[in-house]
Amino acid sequence: VRAQFFSKAEIAAIFGQEDAANADALARMRIREDQSLTAQQREERLAALDANLPAGLREEREAPLRIARLQQEAERMRAAGAAEEEIFRMRAEAFGADAAARLAEVDREEAAWRQRVGAYLAQRKGLSDAAVSALRSRMFSEEEQRRLPVYESGQM
Repeated sequence: VRAQFFSKAEIAAIFGQEDAANADALARMRIREDQSLTAQQREERLAALDANLPAGLREEREAPLRIARLQQEAERMRAAGAAEEEIFRMRAEAFGADAAARLAEVDREEAAWRQRVGAYLAQRKGLSDAAVSALRSRMFSEEEQRRLPVYESGQM
C-alpha cells in the first residue's frame, strides 16, 4: 500500500525508523522464543542485533539501561558508605548537574516516603481495622494509600 502513494525514498524517510524498530523487536522475539538455542546462543544473537542497530535506535534502547546501571551503582556506593556528594558527582559526570540534582531530589522523596511508611507500619500494629483506616487517612493522601498494600503485605 505504501508503494502506491510514496516513493522508496519517501517510505524510508517516513517509515524507516519505525520499520527498523519493528523488525528488531520481531527478531528479538524470535530469538527469545527459539527453544533450540542455549542461553548463551540467545545472548550472542541478541548482542549481534544490538551491534547492528542504527545509532539513534541503539541510544534510545540503552538510555533506560544506563539509568538502571547508574541507580545500581549509587546503591552499591551507599552500601559501601559513600557520601551523597560522591553519588551526586558520579551522576553529574554521567548525566550533568541538573539531572543529578533531580535524581537527588527523587532520592530524598523516596527516603521520606519510606520513613512515613515505616512509621505507619509501626503505629498500626495492634489497632482495629477502623483505627488502621483512620491512621491511613491521616498519614497518607488517597493516591498514596493506593501504594500501601504492597508495603503492608511485606513485598517491599
